Amino acid sequence: MHCDWRLWVSPDTQVEHWVPAHLDDETVLLRTRSADAGELPTLKFYAAVGNEWPLWENAPASPISQASRDFGGPVGPEEYGLSESLSRDLGDWKHEHKLMIGTGADFPPGPRLDDWYARGDVLAERVAFEAWLLAITRAKHRPES
Repeated sequence: MHCDWRLWVSPDTQVEHWVPAHLDDETVLLRTRSADAGELPTLKFYAAVGNEWPLWENAPASPISQASRDFGGPVGPEEYGLSESLSRDLGDWKHEHKLMIGTGADFPPGPRLDDWYARGDVLAERVAFEAWLLAITRAKHRPES
């Protein structure tokens, strides 16, 4: 792990969760209850062709906004208050994605691609850490994810 996480056990469900170490138990409990109730959006981390940032939000179901938010959409790091350093690193990683695929949709296999995926793993963890209070982050940047 590249971020400072701690293991926390929910008093409601007795389920273990990895949570940002700097958050107090009450804050973690409120966020976990919101997640369990389906009230948090899912923030997918992947590099889609045509999107400026490797972030895609799927909003939680809502009786009022369900029709307009079913499929979600691309979001920028500022919408989740991500740090400048993470935003810069996300932009660099996405730019490399554009360079690697060129005009096609397939990546050339090899060490460069392996390194790109490994850096994506670290970035996905950083996004999950920084956006933890606001969203459930899912890493979807690898073919098997």
